Amino acid sequence: MIIKKFLQCSDDVVDALVKTCSKIYKLESQEEVDEALKLAKEKPEEYILKPNKEGGGNNIFGEDILKKLTGATLDENRQYILMRKIIPLPRTGFMIKNKTLSVEQVQSELGI
Repeated sequence: MIIKKFLQCSDDVVDALVKTCSKIYKLESQEEVDEALKLAKEKPEEYILKPNKEGGGNNIFGEDILKKLTGATLDENRQYILMRKIIPLPRTGFMIKNKTLSVEQVQSELGI
């Protein structure tokens, strides 16, 4: 595993780190595209198709992933990765609304 190349730690630590990462699928070969299609067909709500570009944006979600991958050539598909969505856990946080402080369940926009 690539993490072991950079960190000198136990397998337990590596396993714990891997659990915090989101799985990314490259689309370099037709086999990889076929695997991405299979995953997106089974649970499209769990994935995002992201272009390999700087700046973010232009992400494709849900059923639109299937349309994009099936309607594209392999060269076009190589410009994307399929990523499992990051779903942050709800936490207790402080909210200020109309100058009133309250304690509520919140969810960070960051999946860290």
